[in-house]
Amino acid sequence: YDKVARLLGLDLSRGGGPVVEELARKGDPKKYRFKVPMQKKKDDCHFSFAGLKTATRMCVEANLPEVVNPIQAALKTEEQKRAEEVIKADIAA
Repeated sequence: YDKVARLLGLDLSRGGGPVVEELARKGDPKKYRFKVPMQKKKDDCHFSFAGLKTATRMCVEANLPEVVNPIQAALKTEEQKRAEEVIKADIAA
């Protein structure tokens, strides 16, 4: 979860998991759909979250370009910042 928190530009001082979970509670879990890894194989616990991290990165890059570009981030209005927080919450959910 630290990598997802980092992708979303969140504060990691408390750890990524708690921050992402807190943000996700505010979001719409149906807004952005991510595949669940290895749904068909249930006989062991060997799987990777790499695909999920890549999907999250691609979603952030497509919907939050200012997170990727700090120059754009510095020029945001308060309304844009609030809209960005909603998008981040929806991605986290």
